[in-house]
Amino acid sequence: MGAKQIRYLVGTILVLLVAGVLALDHVFDSRIAGSAILVVMGLVGYLEFSKMSSGRYLRLSSLP
Repeated sequence: MGAKQIRYLVGTILVLLVAGVLALDHVFDSRIAGSAILVVMGLVGYLEFSKMSSGRYLRLSSLP
């Protein structure tokens, strides 16, 4: 499995985790914890996207 495929797999898992957190946030009333988790996951997703697209953010190397 190549680096691109692993990144797409991790991205898919992150999207599913966000959907799960949103579902749990809707069911339970602890919205502060859900919001904090979503902010952290959004930051991780943004960094992964910047790695895949250009690699200019934080001087990350782009994929071949």
